[in-house]
Parts: sequence; structure tokens; C-alpha cells
Amino acid sequence: MAFVLTNSHVSAAHAADVVSLNAPATQERDVRVLPSFDGTLPASKGKNPPALRTLHTTATAYNSQPNQTDSSPFITASGSCVREGVVASNAFRIGTKIRMSELFGDKIFVVEDRMNERYSKRVDIWMASEDDAREFGLKRGVKIEVISDGDGKKHWEEGWTNVECASLNT
Repeated sequence: MAFVLTNSHVSAAHAADVVSLNAPATQERDVRVLPSFDGTLPASKGKNPPALRTLHTTATAYNSQPNQTDSSPFITASGSCVREGVVASNAFRIGTKIRMSELFGDKIFVVEDRMNERYSKRVDIWMASEDDAREFGLKRGVKIEVISDGDGKKHWEEGWTNVECASLNT
């Protein structure tokens, strides 16, 4: 499944995700496609990529409630929309891919959000449901496998609005 937003712009880095519509020049518009993230890297589908390093830390879960985030609860600190497979952490660079195999098997998560500065070593997993986040609770000593280090690049040039991101998650 892919999500499509119209009348938006796309950075050159995401040109492969842009579909041109056959519309008259006066009505030309770009369509932005946000592919759903199934937790696997394209090069690793069906494989289990090796970890660069492993550490143990505390894991919690959050969702897009203003009391758990900020005034734009559906936009991550990197500028992308929250979605399944996104985690918040201050311990890793934006874009870092991690696996928590003891909790989620081979699913790979990407760090795209940040936590309150007092949580320097935690991982906070985004969940669509507040009930699911509460049920997950706080888990100590979670094994984190770093699959690839992020480049720290933010995606604010993509121009997502909180309303657009919220509509993808409802």
C-alpha cells in the first residue's frame, strides 16, 4: 500500500517516488508517494543483515498525542511523517537503522525522531495506538542491533504538514 498526497512538492532525493499526472500544463501537479515501511531494508528482504554493533538500553513506546510530543505530533524531528517502523532516540543519528530482535524479530526500525533531552540513551518506538503504546510500557535491557548508521540528514525540504501526516495515520 502507498499513500498519495497531491499538490505537494518532492525533493530531488525522492524523485523515484514522484508520479507525473497527465494534466494540462495549467493544472500540472506533482504527486508525492509515501511508501509504507514494512520494516525491512530493500537490499535485505529475506535476509538478516549483520549488526555493526550491539548495545542494551531501555525501550518505551509513544504515539501522536500532543502530551507525548510537541505541537506537531505527526511530524518527526527529521521532518518525515510518523509511521510504523519509526523510533525516537537521542543516542543515534537521524537515519540510523536498528533491530530489536528479542521484541520484534527481524523487523528493522529507523531513527527519525528525538526524545526529551533528559532521555539520552533510550529508544522510543512510535505506535499508532495509545493503548498499544501503554501496553508496551517500559522495557529495560533491550538488545539493540545497529544495522546502519544514519547520516543525520533531516527532511524538512519535503514540506510535510501536520495535517498531511495525520491523514496518513488515521
